[in-house]
Amino acid sequence: LWVRLPEPLDAGDLLARGIPHFLPLAMCTKYYGKRKVKVELPPFPGYVFLRGAAEDAYESDRPGRLFEDASWTWRDVVAESAARSAVFADLLDHNQPPHVAVLLDNVPEFAVAVGGAALGGQVIVGLNSTRQGAALAGDLARTDCQFVLTDARLRELLPTDLDVPVHEIDSVEWRDLVDRHHGAALPPADVRADDLLMLIFTSGTSGDPKAVRVTHVKVDYPGARLAERFGLGPDDVVYVAMPMFHSNASMAGWAVGLAAGATIA
Repeated sequence: LWVRLPEPLDAGDLLARGIPHFLPLAMCTKYYGKRKVKVELPPFPGYVFLRGAAEDAYESDRPGRLFEDASWTWRDVVAESAARSAVFADLLDHNQPPHVAVLLDNVPEFAVAVGGAALGGQVIVGLNSTRQGAALAGDLARTDCQFVLTDARLRELLPTDLDVPVHEIDSVEWRDLVDRHHGAALPPADVRADDLLMLIFTSGTSGDPKAVRVTHVKVDYPGARLAERFGLGPDDVVYVAMPMFHSNASMAGWAVGLAAGATIA
């Protein structure tokens, strides 16, 4: 149910009025063919994701993420995401597009990288691990990535003469960098619905893969609608089966879990 409130209210006001979950709306431009229409849509997840719109879910000690035999509470996921956003802010040149390339399997580091980017207004470029060498170098060059986040195994897919830094998540250097930003506050970024969140490559069936712009609202809309359609909530578990560099994983998996406040596996 979408309602327009008569006055600005914060999360505490809404909770006091018996409204535990809400999505603030932002004006967006949508295109239907050649027709341009102004609509109001929720700027999820950059604003809603862990910023108080669902405090009872995202600041709790309920399971937020499962991976193999390990689990993290939603409170942990919030903290890890904020730390990654702080790391990205330190590594990025703010005079260049804030694009971070991620070449990883569906490991926890990929999820908190996307979460951190959502919070901080950075952009994740999901690299396809079925490509390698010059093909991956071309994907990086076309998307203005400032550095690559990967692990020791997948780094072998990258050429040795890349002109951008490569950070391995299983290295001592990366763990030290993350530890230095442990406890980072949520970034004060002004993230809006039409801001870019990810660049996701097409399959390349008609030539080289093309980078598709994925804004925050493009992740929000299917996530919120699917969570509502299937009646998902905090007691459910959403299993992300597709690779995180694929649109299905981000829009019909990760986003669904976030919208429902569910546990994401």
